[in-house]
Amino acid sequence: MTKRRASCRAFQHWHRRVKNVSVDVALSIYDALATPLSLSLSSALREGRYLDVVSAGLNPLTYDDPDSFRDDYLACELMSKFPSWDTGVDRVQVALEKFQNA
Repeated sequence: MTKRRASCRAFQHWHRRVKNVSVDVALSIYDALATPLSLSLSSALREGRYLDVVSAGLNPLTYDDPDSFRDDYLACELMSKFPSWDTGVDRVQVALEKFQNA
């Protein structure tokens, strides 16, 4: 095995490990928050519905309690930019469009 191939395999192993740890931490946080939204995102993450997780949103005007808003905001934003999932969305293009429309 070449040095480059060994290095590539080591990176792939590391990347899978980081991805798994990140998902485990997110699930722990979602479950600890225990809001309807966080539990819904926990379920989506467990089922592999990554697009649902990264595209989750909320309307601040529907909240009358700042603590509830804080918890749901954390739940929405926690994995919104996680780079390791193939969601079928061109993130660079979406970012450029949002920038141009601002």
